[in-house]
Amino acid sequence: GTALSSPTNSLSNDVSSSSPSNGSFIRPTITPVWNESVTDILLTVAKQRDTRTVKINTLRTYLEEKLGFVEFLCLYRGFKSEPKLTFQGTPWEHYQRFLPVLFTLLTLDNTTV
Repeated sequence: GTALSSPTNSLSNDVSSSSPSNGSFIRPTITPVWNESVTDILLTVAKQRDTRTVKINTLRTYLEEKLGFVEFLCLYRGFKSEPKLTFQGTPWEHYQRFLPVLFTLLTLDNTTV
């Protein structure tokens, strides 16, 4: 047979025909574990040369704005009393992306100077 009818070429033709004209492949949409605002706030606090109290207030304010005041208090108190809480299969599951910020806040709050 000709080169065009070989299995290898037909496979590569299928792959290339499914990619956009610029040559890059279409990537499946992957939801990140946490969004950029979580990374931004953690970097901001890490770079702050302020006191521990100012960093705590920065993180607390961020979480209150993102979660809502009541939700923030529930999560904060829940993790403070039971650090091994799980979110899988609970109504709280969609708040998982904020856990790095919450854990940083809890760590700063529990650190003695």
